Amino acid sequence: MIHFLITKYRPSKDIYADTKEWQFHLHSFISINYLSIASDTLEKYQTICLTSHRAVDWVLEQKKGWHNQQQFICLSEKQADRLRQAGCMAKAADHATVPSLISKLCELKVSGVVLVLRGDRCTIDLKHALQGLGYACDALVVYETILQSKQISKPAYDVALFYSPSGVAGFVSGDNKLDRNCLIYAIGKSTGAEVKRKLNRDVRISPVQDEDAFLQYVKDELSNSKKQHAFQRSKEVYPGWC
Repeated sequence: MIHFLITKYRPSKDIYADTKEWQFHLHSFISINYLSIASDTLEKYQTICLTSHRAVDWVLEQKKGWHNQQQFICLSEKQADRLRQAGCMAKAADHATVPSLISKLCELKVSGVVLVLRGDRCTIDLKHALQGLGYACDALVVYETILQSKQISKPAYDVALFYSPSGVAGFVSGDNKLDRNCLIYAIGKSTGAEVKRKLNRDVRISPVQDEDAFLQYVKDELSNSKKQHAFQRSKEVYPGWC
């Protein structure tokens, strides 16, 4: 049995159903405070970009401030689908990465000022990237991330998954530690860099940022490692994977 530590705020619990081989332990180390913004602030924007489910949550709460001609460009298909179910026009990046989100924006040939919705701790400078491509762009902080300094009772996990730099910071703020043999995976370079900086550990960085795809990437990595190590063990090169 492989024990996973899942550090995501409000994870999609259905994708972490325990199996005979994997067991998932869900612990969030942050909380979210959504900000109030005057609805007329939003009226002038035709195109809105966002990269997190927290930004989607905010949009759904503020829906009266949007009009039917506005289109949303999301990082993941799941984010876009949540907005479409609420009656919004929404499209998703093809590969759940920031470069593919920017490519989608270029593909749609948007005009006017683009609005980026973000959190106060977001490390993705989408506004600067879009301005570098010649887009007029504004950014609006719509939620604040608050660290939750709690200590987990079971430190001996086999695999730990980190989904944001703030999740790493919250984990550390509770004086939590991981076993030296625990494998660590992170979504994105900024989260990986935070793991290295605050935990001083090696980390494997997922090329995708969608939650489902991230988990599948980790499972594939572990499965491939098991096969590779089993093969090496049969040749008595070095001990097998544990």
